[in-house]
Amino acid sequence: MKFGDKLRHIRTGRKMTQSDVMNAVGISNRTIILYEKGERIPRSESTYQKLAELFDVPVEFWTTESDDDFRLASMYAHGEQGKIQAEKLVSEISGLFAGGKLSEEDADAVMLALQKAYWEVKEKNMEAKDN
Repeated sequence: MKFGDKLRHIRTGRKMTQSDVMNAVGISNRTIILYEKGERIPRSESTYQKLAELFDVPVEFWTTESDDDFRLASMYAHGEQGKIQAEKLVSEISGLFAGGKLSEEDADAVMLALQKAYWEVKEKNMEAKDN
């Protein structure tokens, strides 16, 4: 996951507003918006440190990308139950593609449908946040 996606995922999971983060970290609302849109990342280590303290996550979580980011972000946003649900979702989707009966064309169609659903929900969330 990219930095902005992690920030938005954890912030919304903790039911915090952008203003809550802005006030706690000492950055502008515009900066938070740009972070979450993926148009900017923090320039200073102190911002990463403040975010780590605010959300009780390791600084390295913000500064690295790994295959486990979705599970970790879900855990940081929703606790252990969030991590379990994320792991289940990833496992089920992986099982669908691994050794299943789907043809390559059908697997591609499923993947495109999942991506489309993801981007539609993400767009709706961004619109709702802007209003």
